[in-house]
Amino acid sequence: MGLKWSAPHHSATLMKVPRREYALFKALIVNAVLPCGP
Repeated sequence: MGLKWSAPHHSATLMKVPRREYALFKALIVNAVLPCGP
């Protein structure tokens, strides 16, 4: 629980976007940045 509040910017993002949505969005960014994506 403390880990969530340790990152205010991440907490604000999670409050606006669901965890599943955020996870998919993060995966898209990683795949876009890394050429060797799945």
